[in-house]
This record gives sequence, C-alpha cells and structure tokens, in this order.
Amino acid sequence: MKEGQDLVLKNVTVVPETGFIIVTEEMDKQDAGVMRADPDRNTSKTFKHVIYDTTSNVAMATCDSTVTGTYSQADNYAQVDSVTACFVGDFASHFSYTSSKSGAYGYLNVKYDGGSLSTFTYNIATNGLLSDK
Repeated sequence: MKEGQDLVLKNVTVVPETGFIIVTEEMDKQDAGVMRADPDRNTSKTFKHVIYDTTSNVAMATCDSTVTGTYSQADNYAQVDSVTACFVGDFASHFSYTSSKSGAYGYLNVKYDGGSLSTFTYNIATNGLLSDK
C-alpha cells in the first residue's frame, strides 16, 4: 500500500487525508425480485455506511444508500438502475453526494463540505445479487 492511499478492509474504509473512517453494513435483506412477463427482474438493497471522525472517534453521520437494478439470468444481463442516499446524524448537513452508473456498476460519491470524501462502488450480478465493493 502506498502512503496516502485509502485502506479498505471488508467493511471498513480508512481515508487518512480526510481523517474519516467509514464502516459499512447491509441494512436489509435484498428483495427477491419482482417477476415480470419477460425474464427481467428488478431488485434493490440498502447499505448502511457509518462515517466516523478519526480524531475524536465520533460518528459524524450515517449514510443509508439504496441501490436498484434489473437482471436476467436467462439473458445473462444485469444493470444498476439507480443509487440514492440519505444522511442522518448530528453532522448530516455537512454531507452530500452524487451518483452515477455504468452497466452492472453503480457509484456513490460522498462529499463532506463540498470536498470529495469517498466513493462507494456497487455491483449487480446476473443472478440479481447486489453487493458493495
């Protein structure tokens, strides 16, 4: 690992240049999918990211992100349709986000007071499983 590079463990991200630690967990069980007339199915999943200040060990905010997608095992196809987020906590008003998507990947760019804090990457598999990377 190079100095200044983000350290990412399974569910913990340390961002040394900003002094934040982010802990991620799955909020709810993933929807089983909604059957439509064609083989495409829709699914969604919510992830909880708790953002801590490394100097005071205070939870600054919780970011609940919801990822939705469409998949088809029959067509070997999957795409992320949307990524949305909501911040709660004492310092929630300092946080904002932008999101983007590209095929089977969705991205949540978290900002603190307008500056980039971290980017969460989500993926949907052709069996509908949504995960964070």
